[in-house]
Amino acid sequence: MKRRQPYKFTIKRVSPWSVMSTILGVVSMVSMILAIIFTFQNQGVAKVGYGMTSVFALIFTLAGMVLGIKTRLEKDMYYIFANIGIILNGCMLAFLIYVLVLGIR
Repeated sequence: MKRRQPYKFTIKRVSPWSVMSTILGVVSMVSMILAIIFTFQNQGVAKVGYGMTSVFALIFTLAGMVLGIKTRLEKDMYYIFANIGIILNGCMLAFLIYVLVLGIR
């Protein structure tokens, strides 16, 4: 006996760009947490590599934000990963600006 195929009432799908936005946000968050931990272990003396990690985290955050917003503007998509990516990258952007301001003072 042949099984019937279930009906598909939607054509929505998950965009790979939204998943990439979330992944970039997670990578930037983990790299910044590790840079801060290693700086504390070094009695507050930050090496040049930790600064470069912050710059790369900023680049990843901005790219993730652009990808999340780009995906959010598309039609017939599931927006869960896009929303997570936008929120995560927005929080990371605010945190990186905060760290930059602390470094200037």
